Amino acid sequence: MVNKIMTLLLIFSLISSVQVFAQQRGNGPGNPGRNDHPKFRNDSIRGRGDGDCKGIPGLTKEQQDKIEKSKLNMERQIIPLDNQKGEKQAHLKTLNADDNADQTAIDKTIDEIAALDAKIAKLHNKHLQEVRSLLNNEQKVFFDKRPHAGPRDGKGPMPGPHHKKKFNRQVVPCPSSQGK
Repeated sequence: MVNKIMTLLLIFSLISSVQVFAQQRGNGPGNPGRNDHPKFRNDSIRGRGDGDCKGIPGLTKEQQDKIEKSKLNMERQIIPLDNQKGEKQAHLKTLNADDNADQTAIDKTIDEIAALDAKIAKLHNKHLQEVRSLLNNEQKVFFDKRPHAGPRDGKGPMPGPHHKKKFNRQVVPCPSSQGK
């Protein structure tokens, strides 16, 4: 009987210790979490995490305001282009799902999506050049060394279940061609 109780206590203690280690670290006092690590902290102006000012040494308030104004102007111009791009992508899905797909219309829609991507890239690059023009030589060196690709510093899209691999689809033969 004592052996059974000791075995149960041992099993219970092992299970409870595994559960304790599985808990994520919090951000409470004395227990810094992921947000306190310099890599994950938003050190940019006004805490917005925009990346354009993040970590640039010696920015003045005037530089920060001009950079923020340029960023806001760029975002205002990009929003309708992003919306149009989403509409074109939805239209492309519709065209591709048709039994009698019109390849000319598909090609035209792909070209329109590419043109919108080019406009967005040009606006983004224009913004980066505006930011760069506001900086002194020391700040330009720092700014030019930084990747400007987004939240993952140029390391590609975020992995995980929300990330879809669009062009990695299996080809399934048509049922009507299998019996012939």
